[in-house]
Amino acid sequence: MAYPNMGGLGINPLGLPDLRNTPPYTLSEEDLKNIKAKSSELLTLKYLRRAADYTKLARIFSFLGSGDRDDNGTPTIGISFGLDNIADIKISQSEIRSLEIQIKESEFNIESTYRKTVDGYNASIDLYNQYVTAKEPNRKLFLSILNEYNTNGTLAVEPLIRTINWALRFELGRNFVQHFYLTSASLLDRLLLKGTKYAILTTKVPKNQGLNRWQDRKKIKENKEIDNDINDGKLDLENP
Repeated sequence: MAYPNMGGLGINPLGLPDLRNTPPYTLSEEDLKNIKAKSSELLTLKYLRRAADYTKLARIFSFLGSGDRDDNGTPTIGISFGLDNIADIKISQSEIRSLEIQIKESEFNIESTYRKTVDGYNASIDLYNQYVTAKEPNRKLFLSILNEYNTNGTLAVEPLIRTINWALRFELGRNFVQHFYLTSASLLDRLLLKGTKYAILTTKVPKNQGLNRWQDRKKIKENKEIDNDINDGKLDLENP
């Protein structure tokens, strides 16, 4: 691929495993629940959903509080109700509904991927054991042909070719399912976030008091309200 000789890419070679004593993985609703709870994609959508609530509240507040004042300086609610504000609120409600649909779709995709990965993982173990079991009769036939040749000097060419052909097929199939197992196991580890290499994916959103300070006053006000809700426990970043 015309890559330079880089040397230390950090990719360790993996030996092909013997799967005869490997137990199958049992589907777990608890594991599925944890996968959804740790999914960065799903968390992002949920954070956006919560942010949409804050945006909607800000727009409604602006809608109700942007009226004129009377001669005494008292706000006159309802006088300045404008079509532009109504459109903003409707757009905000549409965004919230769209995010809710995306959250449901993401949850479905996560569950579907989890079940397919488990099916592939267990199928690779089952296929491996089938190849090992089916290989033994062919091996016995091969040895009997060699024994006949060593004893009588007679070589059954066609049966010998068939046994060699089948032996190669068995080895090729076994090799394939071993690779398939490693791929499925890796996908399962990724979903379950098993191992230190996935630790960074579980990092929570930082509670930064200084986010977006360069934006306009309205955004700063919204950020302060969100920061206050975080400090008061009303908004839990770990459970959006």
